[in-house]
Amino acid sequence: MSTTLDVAAEAAALAAEFRADAAERDLEVGTPWAQRQRIRESGLLRLIIPPEYGGLGSGWPTGAQGSDLLLVSATEPGDPRPQVVVLPTKREGVVINDDWANMGQRQTDRGSVSFSKCVGVRG
Repeated sequence: MSTTLDVAAEAAALAAEFRADAAERDLEVGTPWAQRQRIRESGLLRLIIPPEYGGLGSGWPTGAQGSDLLLVSATEPGDPRPQVVVLPTKREGVVINDDWANMGQRQTDRGSVSFSKCVGVRG
């Protein structure tokens, strides 16, 4: 992947591509996996990564389903300070629940996340 990215041009190209079959996809039940993969390949996800880690440094929230990594914050018993860890979505003990009530927003998903004996690494 190149280190430079014309964000506006890439986003416009994806929008045009996705627009071509949007009406058909809107009628389908499910998640737009192919479009998510195209977004991954586009480099636009680098918008959420701070520049010191090779990203573009803009905020961009996303849902857990279909993600590669989760940014998790929690507190430990007896310690009110937040602890933050990045976990691979497919790590053992991480469960993405299919409980998103989309209220008519077809092809959207989020789902709550459950953790059971999931091991994180402190930096």
